Amino acid sequence: MEIGIIGKQGAGKTSLAQLIATLNNRELERTSPRKLTLSLEDEDLSFIAQEYGSPKLTYPQLTFIDADNVRGEVLGLRSSDLGLIRQADALLIVIDAFTERPTSELLVSELINSLKELLSKDIATLEESLGGKWAKRERERARLISDSLEKLRRTYQLLDKPELGPEDPMTINEEELKELSSYQLLSLKPKAVLVNISYESLAEGTSPEQFTQSIEKDLGDKLASLDYLRVRELSWLSREPIALDLRLERELLELGEEDRAEFMTSYGLSELLSTRGEGLLKRMLRALGIIRFFTANQREAREYLVLYGTRAIEGAGKIHTDMMKKFVRGEVFNIKDLRELGLRDAEKLRKRKVDRNYILSDGDILYVLFSK
Repeated sequence: MEIGIIGKQGAGKTSLAQLIATLNNRELERTSPRKLTLSLEDEDLSFIAQEYGSPKLTYPQLTFIDADNVRGEVLGLRSSDLGLIRQADALLIVIDAFTERPTSELLVSELINSLKELLSKDIATLEESLGGKWAKRERERARLISDSLEKLRRTYQLLDKPELGPEDPMTINEEELKELSSYQLLSLKPKAVLVNISYESLAEGTSPEQFTQSIEKDLGDKLASLDYLRVRELSWLSREPIALDLRLERELLELGEEDRAEFMTSYGLSELLSTRGEGLLKRMLRALGIIRFFTANQREAREYLVLYGTRAIEGAGKIHTDMMKKFVRGEVFNIKDLRELGLRDAEKLRKRKVDRNYILSDGDILYVLFSK
């Protein structure tokens, strides 16, 4: 699973990548673009391995790509980096609110500019493709691409002039999505927003916790108004923004415990917001709609990361391409069932048969039956 980190120059993209690296005791690669690859060690997978008696545990890999910018554009992705970002499964859009106290209106304006740039690149890609010659047998494919292009153009118009709305969200359906897959369109990838703020700019009497919660709530409410486009019935933009002082959180993590406690007190922090609750990494995965499913037997327990909306047959393809080609049915129960009942009763009482179009849920344990 790959996540592209995008945003205008100086927004805090590298600060985010460095914070994620520090939280996971890793270092950001000194490459261009910068990359960070993590092995996500999950307690749930350890529990599954214990229940099945699996000696081998295979954790999923998660790679963050910190793209370089060209000056003068909102996002300004270099052409060499654009291809890598197109290959990413999801996008984190970093918005700079570090230098001044942000308002939800200002943040939405910054976000709209970023979304319009993504759309403009995709619109240009499809226009160029449709400008070529199409054989008669490909006319239906060209029609589907043309229909999708019109939806992207309309989305751009609504971002540019919101007064043209409101209207029901347009949907890129399964058939269209299949034809568009080879273009790796940026605007159709799951997207979440991270606001890079400064704890030093807080109004007196306001704690960082209160400040970030206020930003996240206000901006989340505003994001609902940008729900112009759906991909497989899912919104093209997460309504769960995250606000953090990326630089300060990383610097505090790198201090010893005594020094950290002293500085946290001076900033009014009762705890680091990047480690609070489920932690920054899990918050980002949830906001992007990235879920887990598992496979297990007496030899190996393995965890996979997929996007919400992934069907059972697509999950089978993640395990092995032959399973997807020769898929007969799936059988599934959830990690919650396993924890509640144990392996024998979970398989007996909760395991159920599913067809190829079953939508995987976070924590599903999947068995695939396929023809020989």
